[in-house]
Amino acid sequence: AGTRVMVASRRVDSAPLYTEQADLCTPGLEELAAAIERGLEAEFREVHASVSSCPDLRQPPFGLAIAGLGGNPRLADVGGVPNLLDPEYHHLSFSVSDIVRCTRPERREDSSGADDAVVTAAVLGASAADARFLGCNGELMPVECVNIGLHSSRTD
Repeated sequence: AGTRVMVASRRVDSAPLYTEQADLCTPGLEELAAAIERGLEAEFREVHASVSSCPDLRQPPFGLAIAGLGGNPRLADVGGVPNLLDPEYHHLSFSVSDIVRCTRPERREDSSGADDAVVTAAVLGASAADARFLGCNGELMPVECVNIGLHSSRTD
């Protein structure tokens, strides 16, 4: 089972986001560490990559909004350079909650077996800021936790 990738097209008014999804190759952690080490050896004199337990990513030097990545990451590629450069796309805006919902986060059950209707998602990475808000193009580096209700406007 690989990690899903989601590609969203432009959003028009309240129309649902168009998405495409695909399963990605998910190598084992030891295989990944060996590949990272091999890749870095060409650039550095001393290299060692290994698998260890995740530190609390909220603490320095990381400063993220979550303690760890949770073991079920999703990758979302939304929009693209045309949204920044082509005036035809300058009116577009994307909701982070809608994007998270499109990645189809998994429902959880609490200890009583009841469905948890809210999922917490970490949003990390590079993005463009809303030019309508800033008055010009700008970079956005979101580091946030988003709580979304899976029942609202979700379609399977």
